[in-house]
Amino acid sequence: MDRGLGIREIVRRMGIQSVIASILVFLLAVAATCIGGYQLYHFAKKDILLQGELNATSSAKEFDQYLIVRENAVRLAGHVVDSMLTENKPTEEIMEYLVAESGSLKVSIDKNCTGLYGWIRGEYCDGEGWVPDKDYVPTERPWYTETMADDSEITYVKPYQDEQTKAVMTTMATKLNDGTSVLAFDVSLGHIQEITENIAENTPGSISVVLDKTGQVIAHSDSGELGKNYREESDTLGSALADEVLNGEKRQFELSYQGRKYMVYSEGIQGGWKSISMIDTQTFYKSLQTFLPLLIFFTMLEALVFIAVLYNLVSRNIAISNRNVQIAAVADMYVAIYDIDIAQDTVRQISRGSGGDTENILDENQEGAQEALNDLLDRNVHEMSRPIMELFIDLSTLSRRLENAKTIAEEFLDDSKRWCRGRFIAAERNEEGEVLRALWMVESIDEEKKHRDHLKRLSETDRMTGVYNRATGEGKIAELLQSGAGGMLLMIDADKFKSINDSLGHDVGDKVIIALANAVANTCRSSDVVMRLGGDEFVAFAPGVVTKEVGVQIISRLFESIAEAEISELGDRKVCVSVGAAFCPKGTVMPFADLYKMADNCVYESKKSEGNTYTFADSEA
Repeated sequence: MDRGLGIREIVRRMGIQSVIASILVFLLAVAATCIGGYQLYHFAKKDILLQGELNATSSAKEFDQYLIVRENAVRLAGHVVDSMLTENKPTEEIMEYLVAESGSLKVSIDKNCTGLYGWIRGEYCDGEGWVPDKDYVPTERPWYTETMADDSEITYVKPYQDEQTKAVMTTMATKLNDGTSVLAFDVSLGHIQEITENIAENTPGSISVVLDKTGQVIAHSDSGELGKNYREESDTLGSALADEVLNGEKRQFELSYQGRKYMVYSEGIQGGWKSISMIDTQTFYKSLQTFLPLLIFFTMLEALVFIAVLYNLVSRNIAISNRNVQIAAVADMYVAIYDIDIAQDTVRQISRGSGGDTENILDENQEGAQEALNDLLDRNVHEMSRPIMELFIDLSTLSRRLENAKTIAEEFLDDSKRWCRGRFIAAERNEEGEVLRALWMVESIDEEKKHRDHLKRLSETDRMTGVYNRATGEGKIAELLQSGAGGMLLMIDADKFKSINDSLGHDVGDKVIIALANAVANTCRSSDVVMRLGGDEFVAFAPGVVTKEVGVQIISRLFESIAEAEISELGDRKVCVSVGAAFCPKGTVMPFADLYKMADNCVYESKKSEGNTYTFADSEA
């Protein structure tokens, strides 16, 4: 009875409306708790996905950088040996190159590498001087058989685990143009193993794996898994992973094994391999499982302070959401990130890198998005890059350019001539697909750009002389010939070059080759193409030159430039060349091989005379 009076007294004092309001507040608190729990689960799951993606993509980038450098070394060496085979260079000279290049690779790539080796002209050649046992049959070794069976330019031979060091190794090999020779280079994958271990160490509950296309474990955050082939296993976590990644070709998925759930993200890397990040969801949900019961308990006891609890919960959700946005945008890679509201024509700063090369790109908040970007162009972009950047930052065409893409990017020079990359990311679209909101980001890529340009130069130029190598030069000349511009092809061959090598040595012969290359390059225009065929032979193509009168002038300048070359070791001996010239008339499309053959025949005619001699083919405009 007293209890009933107490309740009635409470109702009387509070009023029925207040009681109803309190009950509603309590119910809202319970509902908010349920909603908050779901949101926490949602953002925790998103955290896992983003962390897995970041782990896989960042490690894949590092793996590719490591492997591409070694690929390029094999590719470049293969081109050189192919040229030597084409010129019928003696095997001893090829061996000298392999030894020299192996030493160079030890200095520039890996001091512990075993150097270049291969099966060339029916015999085993080794840049380290290793002599195999009698029972060693090179053509039965995996590096030879797998390369011969593969049509790729660079073959990744099936990795193996070194019995002594336990390090995982692979071989990169290339098939040479004669169809039977193979050049190979052993690569240690220890660095890739270090990367996988570091990623797992820095991300709780994370497993990092690299698999080749057969399912073999190349790297694993648990070194005890090295050397296993997951496709040969059954009812293991590894076999389940390999089935999903290699058979299903899935990039992102959930994997359940023995009551545990993993979020998996896979990224393809060089050699057809897979960089995989696995995260045990229990590690991420552990704090959530502890937090939710406490939240429900205090919510029921403190229903009257529901608004404070709700505010706290919302604050947590906002903090988690902001953190996920920052992770998704990979903010640390960019020195400036801005939110551009195209519909409202405003700019809002999201983040700005500290100490970046392009700080203070825009004011913190501005109206007039296009004006703000134009201000960026005026203050921070070098005049060489302004024409292309004026088109790139034009917001009126942004929707069209992003019609079938999430992001677009353009590289440019800043006012200090350092390379940067500007990027637009579509953040919001209307029903018609027009971009309403976009992220504008600026990234410093100066070192990356220089590295890419350096690798490109290495792949395109002859290592000794600095002019184009044969593959690149032929391609550029063929492209000009297809344009119908016409031009003159000169083929230059040193006279009695073998006698210089035999009597004065290869070092003097190399100086002669370099002097010839410089003379040809100095004679030609910047628009002309100069390449070394190999040995003492060079080719120059002058687009637009289609008459013998102009051709004679160019050849005369070439002879004068050669005569001015100073090579003290030659003494009174002069360097002379035989030149063959052939024309492709304007408006005519001609295969490179046809023009080359005409000039080559003329060289043979010139060789019949002593001294600097030239012969023209009969065709001219």
